[in-house]
Amino acid sequence: MKKIITYSLLLSIFFLTSCSKDDEIYDETAIIGTWTLSSYFIEGEEMELDDCDTTSTMNFEENYNYAQHTFQYINDNCTKTYSEIGVWKFLGKNVFTTTPQEGSTYKFTVGFSGNTYTTEDLIVTNGVKKLHRFTYTKIN
Repeated sequence: MKKIITYSLLLSIFFLTSCSKDDEIYDETAIIGTWTLSSYFIEGEEMELDDCDTTSTMNFEENYNYAQHTFQYINDNCTKTYSEIGVWKFLGKNVFTTTPQEGSTYKFTVGFSGNTYTTEDLIVTNGVKKLHRFTYTKIN
């Protein structure tokens, strides 16, 4: 029964956060720019972001290169904890891929709204899958 409820919840979330036709983009340039993390949810619960978290960025360039940088406080210092560079590709209808220089291609769908985009991912931590939702705001 728990599995049915969980799957129903996940399907509901998917349909509620799906893009409407008005939000669909067919122009790959919509994602070009530098985006900073502005909100983060795990299983629908908003995680509090501090000023260091909000310096985490995704940068998509016109030449199809991208860079991702994640920052967190470590011993009271805002420290870069993750970086990735590679190439990105637009597949159409809000679907993109990123392929890091070292690693596998990642396919994701974004929902655009004004100067923000949101994406979701099932992330496994300690063997448990949880739905994570990230919103980024364009800064240039």
